[in-house]
Amino acid sequence: MYFVVTCRDGAASAPDRAAVLAAHRDHVDRYAEQLVLSGPLLEADGQTRCGQLFVLDVATMAAARQFADDDPFTAAGIFESVRVDAFLPIFRDGRRV
Repeated sequence: MYFVVTCRDGAASAPDRAAVLAAHRDHVDRYAEQLVLSGPLLEADGQTRCGQLFVLDVATMAAARQFADDDPFTAAGIFESVRVDAFLPIFRDGRRV
């Protein structure tokens, strides 16, 4: 089942990001088989990071929540909020699925 994990950065989290970036990337890499899509969310300027979006293919919402809870960015307070939603894809790669 697919889940969307939407993480929003705290207002003053940018300076702390570099200290845990390698651990965050290691965490994400461990889920490579379950990740459908991921990347940073950007402000309107197209450069300033304001969060992260993940689309996971995991069995349960609890597994998706565990992924988010175990992310070093969550523990370090980089993510101010984390939302997990079930996701039903209708289109993929330009066609209905």
